[in-house]
Amino acid sequence: MIEAYDSVPAPHGAADKTPGGFVVLGLSPEPFAPLFKMTAQELASRDIDTHIADDDVPCRISLSAPAAGTRVLLINYHHLDAKSPYASAGPIFISEEAGSQGRYLNFLPPVLASRLLSIRAYDKADRMLDARVCEGSAAVPIISAMLNEPDVHYLHLHFAKRGCFAARVIRTEATPS
Repeated sequence: MIEAYDSVPAPHGAADKTPGGFVVLGLSPEPFAPLFKMTAQELASRDIDTHIADDDVPCRISLSAPAAGTRVLLINYHHLDAKSPYASAGPIFISEEAGSQGRYLNFLPPVLASRLLSIRAYDKADRMLDARVCEGSAAVPIISAMLNEPDVHYLHLHFAKRGCFAARVIRTEATPS
């Protein structure tokens, strides 16, 4: 398992906490760095595909669209690796040129805001409490409302058409766990 939320520094503006404030988190690049040093054969032996980016391969590290022609990997990522009936894994793209972890305070990056999303709310025991489907452009008030529910610990965003994990969302005052 690759753990990509171990240590998440606060995003710019996080000190200015507001009620309903949230942070949209990409994955940490560090756990994936060794993959980009592997040969095509080594990647294939781990069931990892190599692709050349086009306009429809959003990177889950930066939460942005890699430039056309950028090497990206398609991996099976355990986005909910928990002792829960909701434990889950699925395909995600990661970009060789992602740089730092995407962290967006109180808004969705364009790669999320421009797509149909499934927003899933989880409690501390990693059990799903609620779920909504909406256009990304309409997601901010839904995210805020879901995070204002006292039993909700975090949210997962998924691309609704293919069901792929997109990002994790936490309250601004929360620390990732």
